[in-house]
Amino acid sequence: MLRRITSPVAEDMTRSPLPAWTPWQVFGQAPGFSTGFAPGEVFEDTAGATAASIGGAVGYPADRSGNGVAVTQATAGLKPAYVRHPANGERNSANNSHAPASWILQSGGSFGSVDGDYRAILTNGSSTTAGAYTAVMSVVSGTTYRVSAKIKMLDQGAVPVIYIWAGASAYIRVQWSAEGVPSTLAHGGVDAPSITYTADGDGWIASFAFTASTTAGATMQVHADYGRNSDHGVYLEWGQFEKGATRTAAQRRVDRNDITEAGVADVHGLYLGANDHLSGSLDLSGTDAVTICLAVSADAAGVLVAHGATVTFELAATSGGFTITTDSDSAEATGVDMTVPHVVTAVIQDGAISLRVDGTEADTGAGTQTGTFEDGTLTLSEPSGTVAGVAYAGTVIGRALSGIDLDRLETWSATGSAGAALA
Repeated sequence: MLRRITSPVAEDMTRSPLPAWTPWQVFGQAPGFSTGFAPGEVFEDTAGATAASIGGAVGYPADRSGNGVAVTQATAGLKPAYVRHPANGERNSANNSHAPASWILQSGGSFGSVDGDYRAILTNGSSTTAGAYTAVMSVVSGTTYRVSAKIKMLDQGAVPVIYIWAGASAYIRVQWSAEGVPSTLAHGGVDAPSITYTADGDGWIASFAFTASTTAGATMQVHADYGRNSDHGVYLEWGQFEKGATRTAAQRRVDRNDITEAGVADVHGLYLGANDHLSGSLDLSGTDAVTICLAVSADAAGVLVAHGATVTFELAATSGGFTITTDSDSAEATGVDMTVPHVVTAVIQDGAISLRVDGTEADTGAGTQTGTFEDGTLTLSEPSGTVAGVAYAGTVIGRALSGIDLDRLETWSATGSAGAALA
């Protein structure tokens, strides 16, 4: 008969979880570089002496491969920015969403008193548009967006207006009952059935959806109704502007680099604008095989990762997908929704290429390259690049990964990104 072992060691083994999987477990003796841009592993200087702050410049992310590869940037104007986003993805595009006093005053509007997290936005008593606004995403003709604002009244005499300009106006005018319950007084350019008012603590979330009639820049505006005296206004706590018809949980957005959501884990990355890049020496001269895996949200096309000068590889984002190019061949993924993050993986061996997006093979190429790669420069983005987007995780390894090793690397990369989902 089998007997259960009850030694202290066995008991401890039943209780202790396995350590979290990390990329160094697939490196072995292989050359390469890997980072997930975790706090405490990203620095503003190239020496790794000063931790990077959210929204601040990054000069050096630590290498998690065990190889000690340093990809750095010493020039201030070429450093990427350190990013914090919710793990479930970025939805709110309204800058300073929870800081109304940082919105931009318009037409003689003014800021009034503070009440907890609210700030009063006042009119000047003579303008239909006196109030405040904040920048949001550019809208695309034919696309539906939802606008939400948590508001409460300064007094019953004021009528707040949530006003959106996107080449044509979409707005609601909100009236209040004697009991302080809001309803719609008028609206324009709005899908009327989409208008909702939801009680939330000491205020109300007013929300509506509209479909853009033109492609243009947009702002979210909040102000009290025309003709009200300066002692009338609306208290605003936060605003949200998001793509799609459905109102989702409020996200606190400072700017593109700093977005959080209550109850949702943060993930971190680097925002790479035009010409921003990191580079360092990586010796791949002993191998003819390479795996590149990135979790990335690319708002504009450009090179994401490159290596070498003669025997090369280059992974890039396009307007509708990704490409991987070597000195002898290429593979391309097309028809990809580039408005959301993806895990893109390229495996190169004996000149042959496999390109995967979100865990599914998208294209292959059978190259003629012979011999090994070289001791060259690894570059994240490029010095004269046009890419704009966020890299959440990046790994380059001098091995052709497959099977469970490749699955684990892609899963780890997706988990550390803002909403990338494997197929």
